[in-house]
Amino acid sequence: MDIKSNSGNNKNSLDSEKSLYERLEIELKNVIFAVLFQLLKDDEPSIYFSFIISIIQFLQALYFPFHRNLKSAWNSDTIANGIENILGYFQLVTYLKQTTWQSYVIMFYVGVAVIGLMILDFFFVSYSVSRKKNAFSWPVYALRSVLSLTITILFMPLLDYFLSML
Repeated sequence: MDIKSNSGNNKNSLDSEKSLYERLEIELKNVIFAVLFQLLKDDEPSIYFSFIISIIQFLQALYFPFHRNLKSAWNSDTIANGIENILGYFQLVTYLKQTTWQSYVIMFYVGVAVIGLMILDFFFVSYSVSRKKNAFSWPVYALRSVLSLTITILFMPLLDYFLSML
């Protein structure tokens, strides 16, 4: 009995047995990994920059127990108002309290547009990476800088701003 080894052909048969969904899933995982690799490559902020961002994030997180909707839970309104005023400097809503409704809505749409452009830039970078056409590096740098700001010091203010419209 002659048993032939089909080790080279075996891989092709396994690939052909994968469904379209599985192949699409694997391709999507590879593209997302490649985009994240491009974003994290050569990105090591200084210790001072990281320290300042950490302090700002801490003060933003500390603001929420003294939020204008929750400060009635505190027994002392004067202390809660003072703390809210001090910590409110790190929030967008504080600066837009005295504005008109139209400017408030305009800033809301500007925030939505920035997030939409960031998503479009992510898709553009992922398309470029999947086609191995990295002709321009500015979309990667723009996505890296806007994404790093959005997930660090702009996350809490944007979340508060978007939820304050409810």
